[in-house]
Amino acid sequence: ILKLKEQSAQISLTDRSIVFNTELTSLFELKNMLTIAEAVVRSALHRKESRGAHFRTDFPIKDYSNKHIFIKNSGKDMIITTAECKV
Repeated sequence: ILKLKEQSAQISLTDRSIVFNTELTSLFELKNMLTIAEAVVRSALHRKESRGAHFRTDFPIKDYSNKHIFIKNSGKDMIITTAECKV
């Protein structure tokens, strides 16, 4: 995903129109999807258990400690923090 993000920075647009520029819209959508994909993967790697759609063969058993994972995109890096679930 990081390599794809690097490659997406090199994409050049041929459509220079200001209104209804579908190329520009598609580029924004691609960059947003890659950011979300990176956040999902980082979250899955941070969690040392299988949870929801994330199944880890190295941690097959669910951990019911109910921890939330928060990811903040600082622009350059993604900062991961955890917090206890308050039920």
